[in-house]
Amino acid sequence: MNRQFTYKLTFFRLFLLIVLSFAFSIHLSAAIQSSFVGQNSGDELIIKGDKATANQNYVLASECYETFLRNNTTSQRYDVIGKLIDIYWQMREYKRAESLLYLLSKVKPKAINDRLRVRIADMYARLGRYKNANSWLAGVPNYEEKARGYQNQDSINILKGDTVDWRISILCLNTDFREYAPAIVGDYFVYTSNSPSLKMQRAFDWDGRSYSKLWITPLKDISYKTLHKNLDMDGFVTQVGVSKLKKFSPVLVVSDAQPDFDPQTPTRGIRYVGTDSVKKKSLVNGLSKLKFNVSTAAFDAKGGVYFTANTQINGKIDTLNSLCLMEGVFANGNVVDYHRIDFADSAKYSDMHPAVNKKGTLMVFSSNRPGGKGEYDLFFSQRKSVSERWSSPRPLSANINTPGNEVFPYLSADGNLYFSSDGLPGFGGLDIYKTTIAGAATASAEPEHIGFPINSSSDDFGWIQDSTALTGYFTSDRGTGDDNIYKFEYAVQTRFHHIKGYVKDRSTKSPLHGATVFLLNKRTGEVMVRKTAEDGEYVFDVKDLGEYVIKAVEEDCKDLEMKIKVFTNRGRDITFDVPKPIYLEKAPKEKWELEDMLYPSNQWKVTSENKAPLDELVRILKDFPIVVELGSHTDNVGSQASNEELSRKRANAAVDYVLKQGVDASRITAKGYGESMPKVKCEEDAQDCEETAHRFNRRTEIKVLEELAPANSIDPLPYFDGQKLELSELPEGFFRK
Repeated sequence: MNRQFTYKLTFFRLFLLIVLSFAFSIHLSAAIQSSFVGQNSGDELIIKGDKATANQNYVLASECYETFLRNNTTSQRYDVIGKLIDIYWQMREYKRAESLLYLLSKVKPKAINDRLRVRIADMYARLGRYKNANSWLAGVPNYEEKARGYQNQDSINILKGDTVDWRISILCLNTDFREYAPAIVGDYFVYTSNSPSLKMQRAFDWDGRSYSKLWITPLKDISYKTLHKNLDMDGFVTQVGVSKLKKFSPVLVVSDAQPDFDPQTPTRGIRYVGTDSVKKKSLVNGLSKLKFNVSTAAFDAKGGVYFTANTQINGKIDTLNSLCLMEGVFANGNVVDYHRIDFADSAKYSDMHPAVNKKGTLMVFSSNRPGGKGEYDLFFSQRKSVSERWSSPRPLSANINTPGNEVFPYLSADGNLYFSSDGLPGFGGLDIYKTTIAGAATASAEPEHIGFPINSSSDDFGWIQDSTALTGYFTSDRGTGDDNIYKFEYAVQTRFHHIKGYVKDRSTKSPLHGATVFLLNKRTGEVMVRKTAEDGEYVFDVKDLGEYVIKAVEEDCKDLEMKIKVFTNRGRDITFDVPKPIYLEKAPKEKWELEDMLYPSNQWKVTSENKAPLDELVRILKDFPIVVELGSHTDNVGSQASNEELSRKRANAAVDYVLKQGVDASRITAKGYGESMPKVKCEEDAQDCEETAHRFNRRTEIKVLEELAPANSIDPLPYFDGQKLELSELPEGFFRK
């Protein structure tokens, strides 16, 4: 076996230092198809794979587990599938891990250990399948908040909507290997990459790739490619620049896990960004004695440089502690006088990803030392001046550190701490968060999710910014599955949301074409006008957050209005649907009958059985400015005089009920018609008439005597589609809400 990282990095992939890029030529689909075929138990393969996993030789471990799955159908298969998913997750071979998920579809989440459940949930989140992610993560101790964040997929999709405030560009220095963790020092751009610098060099057993190193190039030599306006980077990154197959480092294999790569076989079929546009990039000078991984540089304003490296003793990796922090002096592109930062207990743990303030007196870094809550957490150390020793590390507050991983901190000049976490609620993978430096130490401020498009369902990390905080860089593996560095530019733009609804006829439920809809911005007093389309639809483009009032007007209809809130400023082209259609009611016809206005024989009082139609009449009288007559009619059973008296009593009783509901007496009169106006004529003898005819004749009718004003409050004809008004241009009280 060759030299390993033996630090206990359960951390998802340690893409931090080593950022991995080897893709196996073994086709996983073939492995899956034959995974339950064979007679051998494969105990030796599992033992060898477990040993390789313990040594973090994931190339060999995955090969052993794949071979076992191809040739065995024992009860151990689910356990091995779980191990292989975890291996791929560590190696950041997420696509391969995702392809194994369906094999566990029949296994209940609670039957799998919590560590693997967290891994599987992360895989589903990366696929955008947040409901699946929630089901696997729910019930895992200390992950309750993150699980709840996956519950509402619609809300997540809104947060991931497009935005006009961000301009994202991809750096043309990105290669077919991994570039990540940028830093700016003077006129130079420093970053980490596992791009090979030699024709033949040693491989890294973690994933069969070359070691990461610090690279440097003049800022002025970097060019950028701005991404598509809708910021769909997952689909766009793979189409930028030169079309070429993914390349592997020309490594010298020194382990028994030789990468099985067929150069004739295209890997993943992905297009990558052109790699030859930066001619003056080179390794940071002065670090040649550090033969293994060197990464994640940070700089103070006094010439100090801080970075992560494998701990070495006599040129060999220290098997007790593989990662340590280094401090040195940076001048003219060279690192000199560097040495290991030794804390009192640093020999026992791994420390990485230093972030320092400009004075060089505060350092935040990621570590697996005790005091945190999860696998890797953020710690801080202080000193009074750059000539003094660093204090013993202390963890940041419990609302920053989680059971997952907190990595890649950055201290901005404006007093904020940026970092990445896979334990806080987010989109999946690592997401970038922001809080104040003071709040991070005292738990006085909650971390803020940066949001889309900086964050995605992939890993997003390595944030840095300029002094304005409006321009900077970050790293993401979106689209390609490999780390690339992006530039961001932030400028608040006028954003337009859309308020969409429909206007329909109340009685027929059919669309009202050409109805006039007014929208009041309650904050500004501005009113916009739209005319409904053929399907009754109206759409308003709005740029302000807050409460709006919508009012629909149509000739010979009663106006109707409702409220809606535009509640978010995230994204662009977000449509807010009005909760329900606006149903406009046309003015009553000249005469109509009150349905179900029934009385017991020879009775006239209004009872609970017959007051419903009268309540509807009360509503109409309150909604429409009309004067009506309520007329009561009887059949011809009994004498004409008695029927006339009965109808008069019924009409008076009904009108009395209406008046008691608050209707003015001038708006309604009572009239008893008896049997004088039958709808169905009968012979003089009532016995000659069928009961059906009697029912038609026993009725209560409403006749409109006068229309005091139009049903609609204003004439809609002078208003045109797209018109903008001031509230003062409309009649006083036009909007009631």
